[in-house]
Amino acid sequence: MKNPAIFLDGTSAREHDVQVGISPVGITFRAPGHTYLWDVAGLDLVDHSDGGKRVRFSHASLPDARLIIADPAVIAQARDAMPGVFSNRRGGVRRDMRRLAIGVGGVSVGVLIVIAALPLIVTLLAALVPASIEEEFGEETRQAFAMFMPDTQKSCVDAAGLTVLQRLTDDLTVGQDLDPPPRVKVVPHDLVNAMAFPGGQIMIFRGLIDEAQSGEEVAGVLAHEIGHVAHRHGVERIIRDSAIDAAISVFIPGTTGGVGGQLATLLASQSYGRDAERQADRFAVERLNELNVRTDGLIAFFDRAAQDPERTEQDQTVLRYLQSHPSPTDRVTNMQAQAKGTEGIMTAQEWAALRNICNTVEAD
Repeated sequence: MKNPAIFLDGTSAREHDVQVGISPVGITFRAPGHTYLWDVAGLDLVDHSDGGKRVRFSHASLPDARLIIADPAVIAQARDAMPGVFSNRRGGVRRDMRRLAIGVGGVSVGVLIVIAALPLIVTLLAALVPASIEEEFGEETRQAFAMFMPDTQKSCVDAAGLTVLQRLTDDLTVGQDLDPPPRVKVVPHDLVNAMAFPGGQIMIFRGLIDEAQSGEEVAGVLAHEIGHVAHRHGVERIIRDSAIDAAISVFIPGTTGGVGGQLATLLASQSYGRDAERQADRFAVERLNELNVRTDGLIAFFDRAAQDPERTEQDQTVLRYLQSHPSPTDRVTNMQAQAKGTEGIMTAQEWAALRNICNTVEAD
């Protein structure tokens, strides 16, 4: 039995009226100059339209050609003869997968382009941020941090220890012309770490001083944090993460602000966090070399971190929103290669005073 259909050969816009034969084997029809057998093995149901009153088929032998059937009775006949073609809708699935692949590819390329350009863009934008605005960023960030670590709202203020800390800060920043200048404080918390906020605020945790084995160790870590201030890594991080959030919201609408968006931002920002840490490491070693101060204290700090994975994991969990660290082993190797200083940075008496800086604690 012959049934009406429309054939588009895929090479021209012309529609050919054809008569089709339908059987469990497939569909046969004759177009000008050629007889076709579209067997079920290569036959795809491209789509239904008009509530199933119109169907389009394609075939692997002519992927751009289409056979259109608009007669409900013929459609019903084809469904009865070739139920597998209608139930599988292989062509639709393949087309949807192609569209999905193209879409994912486009998103990936767009995000990669944005991320690749970010370092230069962020550095340029950070240089345009006034010191007063950066200080506001820093204060907001510090207040947010204090919400889950209340001890950071307190300061260790023993007079003798503060004198040593200020002298240490002055030595490490002399000639640097930093704007805003670093403001360093020790907070009464057991975390073995230190951190720099935008706007020059630096926190040293009591746990770091308690665990440190020399004044040079504290000085090295402080020099590292001053490196973050000098390179304006805090404000760069804010700009970078905001840009990544914006890019993701453009290419993947609705993801930022949720867990997916936060994870995407975190993953995208990791390499830049490590680059910032390496810059701060170089700054610290260069400053210590200029002061002819031994770098073995800073090296010892990271060496112990490398030997204590539990502490490293804890520190990174607490500070992950602000910074990401490269491998402690790699840092030790790089610092050892650059170190030149040979002298200490404080007397035994000064070291004792610094260790006792938290004998007096005040709320900010």
